[in-house]
Amino acid sequence: MWIILAIAATLISVCVAILYDNGRFFYLLVIALLTRYFLIIVFPGITTADTADYLPYFRQFSILVENKGILSTIPSYVDRHVQFYTVLYPGYIYTIYGDSGLPLIRVINSCLSVISLLILNEINKLVFNKQFKRWQAVVILFWPSYVFFSVEVGRTVAGIVFILLSTYLFMSLITKFKLKYIFSFIIISLAVVMIRVYYVVYPLSLVFIMYLYKSYSNNNQLQTGITMVIIGFGSAIGISLFPYEFSIERINSLAAGIAHGNSAYLTTVYPTSFLDLTWYVPLQGIYFQFSPFLWDVFRIGSVLSIIAFTQASILILILSATVKKIRSPHINWKFGLLILSTFVVALLLGIGVKNTGSAMRWRLPSELLILAISSTIVDCEYINKND
Repeated sequence: MWIILAIAATLISVCVAILYDNGRFFYLLVIALLTRYFLIIVFPGITTADTADYLPYFRQFSILVENKGILSTIPSYVDRHVQFYTVLYPGYIYTIYGDSGLPLIRVINSCLSVISLLILNEINKLVFNKQFKRWQAVVILFWPSYVFFSVEVGRTVAGIVFILLSTYLFMSLITKFKLKYIFSFIIISLAVVMIRVYYVVYPLSLVFIMYLYKSYSNNNQLQTGITMVIIGFGSAIGISLFPYEFSIERINSLAAGIAHGNSAYLTTVYPTSFLDLTWYVPLQGIYFQFSPFLWDVFRIGSVLSIIAFTQASILILILSATVKKIRSPHINWKFGLLILSTFVVALLLGIGVKNTGSAMRWRLPSELLILAISSTIVDCEYINKND
């Protein structure tokens, strides 16, 4: 019965919480996990909104396994997006338990979402050589949109785990060069692309910004110029291999396809030429990262829009407080690398998104990274300044 596996997943998560740094975050992780279980049990309606998008893939995988066997199914089924996610673990669960196994998928996603705090803490240690304070862990674990998306059957949590792992491996690589970090970073980055192809901007932004920083810090103008040429050619190759035609019409088509529902924004604003991208991309990036704004909340008029607005406001306040301490010795080049990468991600992903609901899901990895490292600056410079 799936309940036994759910208990096993819970016990594994509890053991990880106990073993990690002598149980430093044990109680918080357990409370966060129980909160997610409470939502799954008491409010099943809000955790099943995305089920219809994934059931066809789960059922197809189940039928193929029954007809061809699991060893023959996996190689032929693996593909980008939902199919890759299905092969990770949901497909096997659905094959065994059918629809009754969907709560187990939510349980596993809940477990992964709370354990992700430990990855963020390791990233924080690589950047600042500091661990999270407990108030930081509370903010991250109970960040409303993170809690909501972590109890779905969808791939949001799996995508976040892969992005955070790739970020951790990259930060480990630039801290201490080792071949195992290179190979691990490449493998996990491929998983990032497979789970959602647009997420390629997360690892690539880290690589490009780091390379530019090294070129600039070495005062080698020739190397910087060569880097820009490489990036230009790399971008051209990437565009040519991209599964969609790269044109103003295609950009507008992708954005218009998402610009629906009450939470849609900038629905009448579209570029007409590549020159228009100079203002369109920054505008879309700002809305992608910080929507809904106050005027959007009044227009949408829902509780969820108020929660989303509150989250965005908190993020803006934390970033503003960090900017005021820009000369702080705690703000180092590793911090700058991560913050700049989240800005690049917002600019690139924001091009094709015109819906706050979609933006909240896609920007969540960036939000967690910003919360993690910027809250450390807030703690060091404002809350525990004398420590």
